[in-house]
Amino acid sequence: GGLGRGGLMAEIGARGFEVLGNCSGPTLCWMSSPISAASADAVTLSALPAQPQAVRYLWYIDAVGVHPFRAPIYTKALPLPGAPGIKYGNGELLPLGPFLLPL
Repeated sequence: GGLGRGGLMAEIGARGFEVLGNCSGPTLCWMSSPISAASADAVTLSALPAQPQAVRYLWYIDAVGVHPFRAPIYTKALPLPGAPGIKYGNGELLPLGPFLLPL
């Protein structure tokens, strides 16, 4: 499982993550948190709300975010037969799928 040897390829400054926390007193809200740093196996977010409780990624109507065919995070993988190569680096790059995680 996991990402394999290719690791993550993230665009610094990209939006796609939202963090659930206290935005105004005890009121919980989802706050957009851009990518501030990334390595092959970790992503750091900035602009977090107070007392973060959960993080979600690409919780949008389009599975690659707000810009078609420009997901904030990809992983390098072996080419898949029939993959849309023009859109995802000749089939070698796969966008990281949406997820929701409690913190």
